[in-house]
Amino acid sequence: YPNDLKALTNSLEGITSESEKEIQCLPIGSALVTGIVDLPLFVLIRPRKTHHGGTTVDILQKESKGMLAEIEDFNAQEILPLIKPLTSKKDIELMQTGKKKIMTTLLPCRLMTCKGDGHFQILVDMITGEIITDVNEYQSKRIPDLSKMTQKQIRILQILHAHRKKNKEQIIRELGDFNVDTHLNQLGGKGYIQINGESYAISQRYLFTKLEKAAIFQKIVYEKIEYDTKLDSKMNLDRIKDAVSRFTDVLDTQECYLVRYKAENGF
Repeated sequence: YPNDLKALTNSLEGITSESEKEIQCLPIGSALVTGIVDLPLFVLIRPRKTHHGGTTVDILQKESKGMLAEIEDFNAQEILPLIKPLTSKKDIELMQTGKKKIMTTLLPCRLMTCKGDGHFQILVDMITGEIITDVNEYQSKRIPDLSKMTQKQIRILQILHAHRKKNKEQIIRELGDFNVDTHLNQLGGKGYIQINGESYAISQRYLFTKLEKAAIFQKIVYEKIEYDTKLDSKMNLDRIKDAVSRFTDVLDTQECYLVRYKAENGF
């Protein structure tokens, strides 16, 4: 409400008109802190880690767990290395309409520290072997296997990547070779290119750009978490490192789990 916001900003030091506008756009889980330094600080608030106190004890419910039993259950949970999305389970519950259960799945991943023009980190799904490009929406892309391509096929991919879309005559002109049909069909069959009539385009399912563009900035946190499913890794780590190493230097890898939330209808 404008009047409430005005009254709030008038009572705080260091608030400018720009800060007042930013307050209205604060996302869930963030806050504006004043009075510590000269300028207001925008901070991210982590989920509460302590149990809520002051609840009324239902002495008639004999089957309910006591406080000690709850503490024992909590202590029994393992501490896991987690990559968490910005949108929490509580946020998703608030956004849902109707009675829906929010399922929590832990997806096995590897956080790889790499070196290109600088240091960066990528997250690899250890079930599919794909690079996760968006942690919050879970979007991923495959790594092209250059070891199984001919030099001519790699050159065709470079041409299509640079020009987005070309017909066969244009590819022949740039490649300087008339024998391209077999290569185009093989690349199309493996999903590296999209064939639409007489035009060819690079597939969006594969990552052909520098891996820096797929870098993520979320850090691993070590926490206990209640989950519904914890999946097992299916990919060979050495093969994944070998595939990534064809594009950049891999300096280190860390085992972790990506936390995914999904709403399901009814209980």
